[in-house]
Amino acid sequence: MPEIDSKRFAKLFQRALAKGGSVAEADVSKLQDARRQITNAKEGAAADGLLSMLRHDCELDSFEVAPARKALGVLLGVSKGPLPVDLEKVLAGAVPQANVRVKHYDLAFDLSKDGAAFPARAIIHLERKAPQEAVLEANASRLHIGQVLVDGKPAPFEVRDNRVHVFAPGAKRLDIGYTIKPTTPGDSSYGLIHDKYSGRMWTMTWPYNTGALFPSNSAPADGATSSVTVKVADGKQVVAGGDLENGAFQLKANSPAYGIAFYVDPSFERCSPSSSAGAVEVSGFGAAGEGISADVRAGYLETARKAVDFYSQWLGRYEYGDSLRLVEISGGMGGMEHTGAVAIMTSTALSESYSKETAAHEVAHHWFGDNLRIKDWGDFWMSEGFTTYATHRFFKATDGDSRWCELWDRAKGEVQSALQYSPHALSAPAHTDVNEIFDSISYEMGGWMMRMIEAQLGTPEFDELIKGWYSKNKGKAVSTEGFIAFAKQTTGRDLAPFFKDWGHITAVPSFKADVTSRGSSVKVALRAQTPVPDGVLLPLRIEGEGGKTKTVMVDPAQPLTVDAGFEVTGWTWDPERTVLAYVD
Repeated sequence: MPEIDSKRFAKLFQRALAKGGSVAEADVSKLQDARRQITNAKEGAAADGLLSMLRHDCELDSFEVAPARKALGVLLGVSKGPLPVDLEKVLAGAVPQANVRVKHYDLAFDLSKDGAAFPARAIIHLERKAPQEAVLEANASRLHIGQVLVDGKPAPFEVRDNRVHVFAPGAKRLDIGYTIKPTTPGDSSYGLIHDKYSGRMWTMTWPYNTGALFPSNSAPADGATSSVTVKVADGKQVVAGGDLENGAFQLKANSPAYGIAFYVDPSFERCSPSSSAGAVEVSGFGAAGEGISADVRAGYLETARKAVDFYSQWLGRYEYGDSLRLVEISGGMGGMEHTGAVAIMTSTALSESYSKETAAHEVAHHWFGDNLRIKDWGDFWMSEGFTTYATHRFFKATDGDSRWCELWDRAKGEVQSALQYSPHALSAPAHTDVNEIFDSISYEMGGWMMRMIEAQLGTPEFDELIKGWYSKNKGKAVSTEGFIAFAKQTTGRDLAPFFKDWGHITAVPSFKADVTSRGSSVKVALRAQTPVPDGVLLPLRIEGEGGKTKTVMVDPAQPLTVDAGFEVTGWTWDPERTVLAYVD
């Protein structure tokens, strides 16, 4: 029988959503207070799951209904059959997903005159004919939709729960006229952001806020090409991604809707552009008055240029036209992979080392995340983990092995911290809110997974695997399961057990080592301090005078005695950083 407090939580959940799929922040706070009263572990986990669906976006989405029903069943002791009528009604009122896939966004914004809102237009070309009721995201507090045209004629529509519902079955193009309200700058600002003091404007919509800028499908799997036109007053400059043709910035390869962005500034500080080996012009647009030195800007811009060359040679050419722009803005993240026009936060640009690392990372997203998209946010690691690995490979090529080892050591510490404070599986359920897994497990653990696969296969075979994976799937959405299947098909290696074991660790494997030597003989024993995935072998490099070395693989379950063949003077565990583990 469930606790009284668990049933109370379910009742509060029902009341919060009684009027529709959206909830107020005050309701979320009440639910958090109620959760703290639940002592049963299983029921507490169910309440945590429900809170994770609401606390970031304040809405219950239709794709969250199945896990929400299961969690409510735990709280109420209902294992089979329907929930109470009031709760079933709440679940039926969940906010619907965007239900159309977009082929191309043609967007126009008129920012030429000051005002509380600006005119805008979105021509949305669909991949397939629209259903009876086409649904797109449209934040009602930011967008006021005035009309929807199909074939030049008005089409009926409704706006509710931050969605626009268009009733035009069979349509393949929707022309939507609207106005857009900007917001003020802040670490969590999204949509169209306007700094009235500097006159700057920019956009930020990752991950779920594309509907605050244009009617859209924000799902990471939905890739589209785009055209962006921005009208501004004299003296202001517009920067966006893609090739500038007839006044519009054109992205001719698919990217997620959140990759579409633009920037407006009356006083960009230009950095001298340079061209990559593939003739991609890499240029920078600095924010004036932020104290960022010209040398730092030149440094991260040169890093971006080199990164375009490195990733192009390793994986395949840059697909987003003949330009890549880096633009400084204020905000709460290090950078953002806006397609063809990367955002570099001004706080990041103050640091020579961090700005270079951010530039290399965001450039890598043009291969992993923008072009090779993910099927759902549960596989967020496939965007960030692949990108983290690619970034580290870039710095190994440019800065050498010491930087490579430094990056993996730092990553290991960040994984350890993330697992200690907020452990979760590497690949999460499809309905997962990405804000719940926006951490070093997705980024650094994901990168370490790639590093360990590289160590298993060897770098040449691994590179063929990654290049083949990218080549086959560019412009598409991918999953962990798809990668495992592709790896088995192309290399013969079944990585499923590896992902099962390592993808669910709750601490970085840690060992206490007992190593002794006499002459050329070395005795080794390892004692595990944490749970250890199956099949772990740790490399030990035995060292002697004159640069002599011998590397042996140590099974933690088996003590080892080895003759090095030379007088032993020392040893080093995992010198090439091939296993995510600590050895003391």
